[in-house]
Amino acid sequence: MPNACRALARVAWGAAACIVSGAVSAQQITAAFGGTDSGGSRLSVTFTCTGTPTCTGTYVAVSIDAPGGCTNPQVTTDAMVLQGLDLSATGPIHFTGTFRNAESGDTNNPDGTCSITPGSQSDAQVTFDGQWDGTVASLAATALDRQGRISQFEGGFTASGVNIKPLQPPPFQMQVTSDINATTASASAVVQFDAGDVGKSIYVFAYAPRSLVKSAVRRKDGADNSCVLAQPDPSTGQLTGQLPSTLRAAGNVQTAQGQSVTILQNASTPANAGASYFVGVGSDPGSMITSGANQGAVAIPGSQQCPSVFPANPQALSGLWYDAAESGWGIHFTQRGVHVFGAWFTYDGSGNPKWYVSPDCTMANANATSGPCTGTLYQVSGPLFFGAAFDHSLESVQQAGTLQVDFADPSHASMTYTVSGVSRTVSITRQVFRDSGTPPAIDYTDLWYNPNESGWGMAVSHEFDVMFLAWFVYDGSGKPIWYVAPDCAVTGQGCSGALYQVAGPTFDPAAVHANAVGTVNVQFTDPNDGIINYTVNGVTSSKAITRQVF
Repeated sequence: MPNACRALARVAWGAAACIVSGAVSAQQITAAFGGTDSGGSRLSVTFTCTGTPTCTGTYVAVSIDAPGGCTNPQVTTDAMVLQGLDLSATGPIHFTGTFRNAESGDTNNPDGTCSITPGSQSDAQVTFDGQWDGTVASLAATALDRQGRISQFEGGFTASGVNIKPLQPPPFQMQVTSDINATTASASAVVQFDAGDVGKSIYVFAYAPRSLVKSAVRRKDGADNSCVLAQPDPSTGQLTGQLPSTLRAAGNVQTAQGQSVTILQNASTPANAGASYFVGVGSDPGSMITSGANQGAVAIPGSQQCPSVFPANPQALSGLWYDAAESGWGIHFTQRGVHVFGAWFTYDGSGNPKWYVSPDCTMANANATSGPCTGTLYQVSGPLFFGAAFDHSLESVQQAGTLQVDFADPSHASMTYTVSGVSRTVSITRQVFRDSGTPPAIDYTDLWYNPNESGWGMAVSHEFDVMFLAWFVYDGSGKPIWYVAPDCAVTGQGCSGALYQVAGPTFDPAAVHANAVGTVNVQFTDPNDGIINYTVNGVTSSKAITRQVF
């Protein structure tokens, strides 16, 4: 397989998540919850159990200590049981859980790692409260540790399997010291960078409420994010809007033994209220943002609090594009640096839905908002998606043609393609499907996938309080097929809406027919990760998704 095909095989196509209304008799529960415990450690717990009202099974808990603690993740797996889990009716739920040997003491090793102290393990008791809608539940978990401290976590469960993305270690160890009062805020950190980061730039930046930010970068569709990338002006201290490419470095990594970094120094607390500050490291600011080589350092309390996980948003050309005169087909672009990923949903000669991809339509300049990109189009076949385990051995990638897109600006372009010897040029524009409403705190516009099942994925276009989902998977014959949720209404940190299968033919809008095949619910667990729960033609399941960073 050529290099481009190998790269394509790693790219996931978007999955839409569907939800069934009414009560469901769920005999198998797959759940996840996590957050920061009372001691400052990050905890992620996943478990699967069977039965109601008593549900028995096993769990996996991953704990990553706060900086200065154990340097290795602590992983525990054992039996667990839930009591009082009543899923006979939708609505509020309350139950308790016992997780065997989840509590333990640590023995510090000379190399900075920790081991479980023999004989120190005991059971953990957790109380759960949440809402159950028949397929998926949101959860608030409360635990009391052996020191009597209370920890609170968030999570959810579904009635079918969810491939939970494991908790990842932070990109570097960091110990933050802060002094924040009603008038001033100061914070610094001792950061232990990796040896491979020596010589790279250090970045200190904020994710801040737009109302506090001067010259905040506007969204590509004209709406304003509630939280935007910013840095304090060196002269005035005023938060000023930035692009990932324009972030100023705070210095260079000098050593991997621990280095002091100033985050805030006597800054105005009201002028930073609600902002979350980050420390990052990289050869350039754009790659530092998109690769996730950053972590939250300190959050300034405010009435509008920005997340302490930075969203790995793509650049300005990203989103849904179409020809208004030929409504019924479209192409979703995801731009990162000089690379534009095109996911084109259209129809074959018989009017059946079919999709093509151009995973590396290359532009002349990084992060450009105009100019041409050129790339190869591929068609992909794969395994039956619904009702079966994803089988990578059935994936096949073939070159189908070429693509060139000439962007006049972030909203207008011409698209020239050649497929099976047939060439055509068509004018396309950004599809604006919602132009007013409450602007989102986080823009989820991106290409989303499951790293463990690369080969399918979901393109999300997010405008105000609506998301448009384009889902690229395979039918029972392994042929590429797509579905759309054109009006996925935002609810909380996600959206819900109807899911449709569409038939063509390709460029005759009068012949386009859409049939409802299910409903969709997507819940994002943080700015870069989420869970989709879907029912398509009677098949119900769940998948974890994450932003596709390339």
